[in-house]
Amino acid sequence: QRPKNPEAAAAPAAAKGGAWKRPPVELMKAPPHVTKWVAESLALANGLSAKRSVRQACEAWRQILAVHPGCVECLEGLAGAAAACGRHEEAIDWYCQAVAVSEDPPPPPPGHPPPRPPR
Repeated sequence: QRPKNPEAAAAPAAAKGGAWKRPPVELMKAPPHVTKWVAESLALANGLSAKRSVRQACEAWRQILAVHPGCVECLEGLAGAAAACGRHEEAIDWYCQAVAVSEDPPPPPPGHPPPRPPR
């Protein structure tokens, strides 16, 4: 059932309870061993998804997100899995988070002014 307010439909359910925020840049800069683990785990999760082991793939994507919260590939994987299972509201939430992460520019380096907004 669709809400009467179209703006309410565009807002993810996660944002209704509290706005999802992009992880700080410090958390996104992981040490090399973590980066390697994330890459290997993503390969494993994608392989599981390709073999139709969706439940295991989702668990792997969630574990990666616990370590690397800004992982767009995990968010998209969870969104695709939710959509394939008919959980469309959940899929929308995951896709909205993926878009927020991919479109949100990182903050300027310390000592530099923020960029000017477009006119």
